[in-house]
Amino acid sequence: GEIEKKGEAVAKAVQIILVGLRASLNREAGGELAQNLDSLYDYMARRLFEAHVKNDQEMLAEVRALLLDVKGAWDEIGAEAEQQLNAAAGAEAVARPQAADPLAPRTLTQMRA
Repeated sequence: GEIEKKGEAVAKAVQIILVGLRASLNREAGGELAQNLDSLYDYMARRLFEAHVKNDQEMLAEVRALLLDVKGAWDEIGAEAEQQLNAAAGAEAVARPQAADPLAPRTLTQMRA
């Protein structure tokens, strides 16, 4: 029943998708993946507009589920990248022990401590 608030929320979601996610894509370097994400973000924005006009909760739920899938994929990529960085930092620390100099570069593990 709060049409104005609903409209503001949908507009904000569309802005996040188009200005945040879609605009940050590097279509040249990203190749097919970037093109697929571009199409997905365009689809989600159009569905949000349609859901707002038709007041369709199912369309809103569909876009929410798609966004959660994208977020889950990015979370997984982030976790894998962190594991790779930690493994590389651990191998570097074994190969090159840290000096006692407080200004010497630190490994990722030391920086977290």
